[in-house]
Amino acid sequence: MKTIKKSCIVCGERVSVIILLINIISMILKGYFALISYSDALLADAFESMNNVIISVLVIISLWIAKKGENEKFPYGYGKIEFIVSGLANFMLLIAAIIFIYISVKMTIIYGEIVPKPIGIFAAAIGFLLNQIAYYYSKCPGEILKSPLILANARANKLDAYTSLSVIVAIIAANLGIPRVDHLVGILIGLIIANETLEAMIFSIKELLGKSYKNEEREIKYLMEKMSDIKKIISVKTRSVGRKIWVD
Repeated sequence: MKTIKKSCIVCGERVSVIILLINIISMILKGYFALISYSDALLADAFESMNNVIISVLVIISLWIAKKGENEKFPYGYGKIEFIVSGLANFMLLIAAIIFIYISVKMTIIYGEIVPKPIGIFAAAIGFLLNQIAYYYSKCPGEILKSPLILANARANKLDAYTSLSVIVAIIAANLGIPRVDHLVGILIGLIIANETLEAMIFSIKELLGKSYKNEEREIKYLMEKMSDIKKIISVKTRSVGRKIWVD
C-alpha cells in the first residue's frame, strides 16, 4: 500500500476550509451583480455557489466526525458518515434546483424581454477564476486521500466554473439582441445542478448499501492463493467505509 505523505494529510484537512471561503466570496459576488445586472443566468450561478457553500460546510463537519477512527461500538469506524452527509446534502440541493427551475421558467414567460446589463460579465469571469482555483486545489488531496466528499466538493466547483462561462455567453447573446438566452441558460444551469445532485445521491446510496469491489476481491484472492500456508479460500468480501476499503 502506498504511504500517504503527511503534507497531503494536512492539505486534506485544510482544503475544505479554504474552499468554503472561496465559495462564500464567489456566492456574494455573483449574487450582488446578478441583482444589479438583472441576469437570470448569473442568479442561477450564484445559487450554484450557494450550493457549494452548503456542501463545503457539510464536508468540514463530516470529515471531522470521520477522523474519530474505529472503536468497540463502531469497529469499522465512522467513514460512512461521508456518504450519509453527501447523500443528504445532494437531496436538499436537488429540491432547491427543482424550485429554481420552476421560478426561472415563470420568469422567462413573464419577463422574457429583459436584457441583462454587461456588468454581469465581470462577476461571472471572477467567479470562473475562483472556481478553477478551488477545483484544482481540492482535486489533488481528494484523489490522494481517496475522499468521496473532497472529490465531490472539487467536482461541484468545476461545474460552477463552466456555469460561469455559460453565463458570460448568455449575457453577451442577450446584449446582441437575443434576450431570452439569459433566462434559458438559467434554466439549463438548474437542470445541470439537478442532474449532478441526482447522480451524487445514487452514488452515495450504493456506497451506504455496502458496494463491493470485485477487482480488489479477485486481486486479494489471487495473492492469497500463492501463499503456501493457505489451503483453501472460502470467500473474500470487500466493502467501502468512507475512503477505505475493508476486507473480510
